[in-house]
Amino acid sequence: MEAALSMGSNLGDRLSHLRTARDQIDAHPSISLLQQSSLFETEPVDVDRAHESLTFMNVIILVATDLQPLELLDALKAIEASVGRTPSVETNAPREVDVDIIYMENIEFKDEQLSIPHPRWSKRRFVVEPLAELRGDVIIEPNRPCVSDVLADLPAKPQVRRVAEIW
Repeated sequence: MEAALSMGSNLGDRLSHLRTARDQIDAHPSISLLQQSSLFETEPVDVDRAHESLTFMNVIILVATDLQPLELLDALKAIEASVGRTPSVETNAPREVDVDIIYMENIEFKDEQLSIPHPRWSKRRFVVEPLAELRGDVIIEPNRPCVSDVLADLPAKPQVRRVAEIW
């Protein structure tokens, strides 16, 4: 099934971290990279004042997988750790890489670890804009507009700026 993954980095060599995570995801025996968005630089959202200057690089990648939601989550957490992410008690602390599952085709899932679709996807321009580039016509949640229409309704701030089509 298809899954959309949002990846972001705001520490160190951000582009290298995103490339490494993407390549490790694609190397997983049960995950195949289908498509990737352009690379976007974005203003931080919901971060501590001390970290407001650490801009993010964000992308969406589409993958095919036969993993179940929690299996995919475990695989992604292992990849985050291998790229250098360490657990933090601080909400939205700076990180080498963060990988979130935005949707998995035809799956709704919710437990204490994971919600699919991601509960805040439609409020985050840094997710919606690169997702619209790849799957603007997709309706992620029943009785909601397609991704392109969600993007059209979002405010321009916080700013999301395309920096490269190929990364």
